[in-house]
Amino acid sequence: MSNCPCTLARFDQLDHLEPPPLYLPWLSNTCSEHAAVVEEVLESGREWLVRYQASLWRACGEQADTQVATKDVVCVVGRHNLTLIIRAL
Repeated sequence: MSNCPCTLARFDQLDHLEPPPLYLPWLSNTCSEHAAVVEEVLESGREWLVRYQASLWRACGEQADTQVATKDVVCVVGRHNLTLIIRAL
């Protein structure tokens, strides 16, 4: 199983010491201010390196079947520790 927290099926499978993923509810309607660009595909369909607010971040998809390629623009919808949770546009 990948280290990406977004690929886990249920919260009870997470390590009990880790906080749950942080979803940002105010991002649900607009992505214009929270857009990121995919810089590199780390694991196809599961994990990417994205540029968000002038920094590089690891990211995983909000849904298990997220498909994005290098240079695609995505929306940041949350964060889990140092991993962003993204949605394809």
